[in-house]
Amino acid sequence: MALRVAFALIFLFSMATLKKARAQARADQKDVRKVIELNDGWRFKYGAASETVRDLGFDDAGWQQISVPHTWNRVGFYSMTQGPEANVERGAGWYRRKLNLPAVAKDRRYFLQFDGVAIVAEVWVNGIRVGNHKAPIRVSVSTSPINSSLARTI
Repeated sequence: MALRVAFALIFLFSMATLKKARAQARADQKDVRKVIELNDGWRFKYGAASETVRDLGFDDAGWQQISVPHTWNRVGFYSMTQGPEANVERGAGWYRRKLNLPAVAKDRRYFLQFDGVAIVAEVWVNGIRVGNHKAPIRVSVSTSPINSSLARTI
């Protein structure tokens, strides 16, 4: 009889521990991935820019304020035939955004993902080139030199 009671107590303790572990796992999963939308607050300039455009202190105050997704060469009326008012310019376009992020956790991984890059993009963070790719673009910034002061300017 005492053996049955001991097994019952062990079973109940195990079930309570399992239930607690499952609840903790669900709580932990909520913290696994945090997505911060960066659609608003961008600055844009079409055409060539000076080499200092990648610097943290670069003044982009004169650039156009935009939200993404954005395109500069799809303005005008569109139909099966292209009208004369359509802007079909090709070339370089510069996008910049400033961020204020909380302290960086060293045990976390950080990514920037750009789903709307149409052709080719280079990504610079805090003046450091972290990647380039064709659309969509996702670059890891976890192990780069910028990790100690993550993403003040993209």
